[in-house]
Amino acid sequence: VKSDSKGSGKSIFPAQLRYRLGYYFNYDQTYGVELSYDPVVYHITNNSDVLQKGTINNAPVDAVMTFASDSGYYYCMSGANLLMLNFVRRYGVYRNSSNNVRVDILAKFGGGPVMPGTVSNLDSNGFSDPQFKIRGWNAGIEVGPRVTLFRYGYLEFTAKYNYASYNNI
Repeated sequence: VKSDSKGSGKSIFPAQLRYRLGYYFNYDQTYGVELSYDPVVYHITNNSDVLQKGTINNAPVDAVMTFASDSGYYYCMSGANLLMLNFVRRYGVYRNSSNNVRVDILAKFGGGPVMPGTVSNLDSNGFSDPQFKIRGWNAGIEVGPRVTLFRYGYLEFTAKYNYASYNNI
């Protein structure tokens, strides 16, 4: 299935941004916790061929259908809405003598609920659940460098791997 991230853009928060709120436990700020929110959008692109197998209206189906807006087929998970409680470990790599520049490696792992908003339309049924209910669980890890400038401003570039299990969407 061909997909993109151009869905309806519905998320818990007003913008499709990632949010982080955290606290470091010790003076050196090497151990902490973080509450994170990631709205991941999954939208099947227009004119994508999809293999449909199963049963519709008590009749077996094994056919290729084209998801096209002009024929009424549509599917969008407009925000996987991954909410996670992460444990954070910070490793110091470099700090200059005046403490104006600091380079660290961050490692995070955690888990939490997924709360997707789903909209779909097929010939057999249409479904819209814009309510953000808990529909499963996710777990993930995140690693990357953080460059801190003048103690308060920073740039962070991380790679994240996440496994999510969805139910009843």
